[in-house]
Amino acid sequence: PLAPRFSPSAPALASRAKLRELHEFRIQSKYLRYTMEMLEPAFPEMFKKELLPPVADLQERLGEIIDSSERRERFSKWLRHAKDEATALHLREHIALDTSHLRQARADFGAWCTPQFLYQLKTSFDTLLAQLTLVAPARARAAVQPGLGTHLGAARFS
Repeated sequence: PLAPRFSPSAPALASRAKLRELHEFRIQSKYLRYTMEMLEPAFPEMFKKELLPPVADLQERLGEIIDSSERRERFSKWLRHAKDEATALHLREHIALDTSHLRQARADFGAWCTPQFLYQLKTSFDTLLAQLTLVAPARARAAVQPGLGTHLGAARFS
């Protein structure tokens, strides 16, 4: 599917979700965001103004969590191989800062990305998609009309 599943069971409460689940949710939100940005000209203005910003915000907030977690892991690995106490102290300080930032980012995300938020986002997508009418270009429609041939390769798209 083009969009991640938006449901109350999604990892909305980041304080209780596993980092692996949040990472997967971020990857899905990236696919959704980039697909939306690519297709944005084909949709009404509401798509760009009301649907794209919360998806971009979702991806960015998840990115803060994952980046802090990965940075903390990297510093922890470096700490195990630190050759002097000054370097080890510096790394411990960064680990503590990232641990604090990670805790706060997860709490903020959990407060922002609620089941209600996900439900509203899904409802907005459903509403928009229900209003759309897919229309093939005139040349493509002519190519599949009886008596005119049914091979789309005969139609030239501009």
